[in-house]
Amino acid sequence: MIRTTLALLLAASGLLQAQDAAIASVEEAFRLAGVRRMLESLPAHVNQMTALAVAQLPREQQRQFEPLIREVSLKYFDPDAFYLQLRTYFIKHNDDSHMATFLALERTTVYRTMHRQEDAAETPAAHAVRRRFEVNLKADPPSPNRVAILQRLDQRRSS
Repeated sequence: MIRTTLALLLAASGLLQAQDAAIASVEEAFRLAGVRRMLESLPAHVNQMTALAVAQLPREQQRQFEPLIREVSLKYFDPDAFYLQLRTYFIKHNDDSHMATFLALERTTVYRTMHRQEDAAETPAAHAVRRRFEVNLKADPPSPNRVAILQRLDQRRSS
């Protein structure tokens, strides 16, 4: 009886340590990947996407649906609730080897630089630069030399 109880306690202790390790690795992975920041931006993205769809409706329906859509996105896309659900899912389905690989990649300089570039690309200044580039791209056709190079590339790909 004492041996069985001791064995159960040791097994439970091992499971708790494994779960603590899973929780720690999931928390670190979420921190490195910026999961909380992504989830906090989700309601704004949903509102932006639905605003485009609602803008196509008649004026009266727009006034009717806009407050409802905002309320739904705030209620169902609550960042804290999503974070807890996502965290619980990852802890429950944790795979130590995959998590270790992910964490090793996220800690590299290349991944940190990539995240900084992605963050910088989402600033209003970056959006303005991208819009100017797109406008200039349409107004500034490629040189004949570049067109010839691209045509040769297309020919080689098709042969």
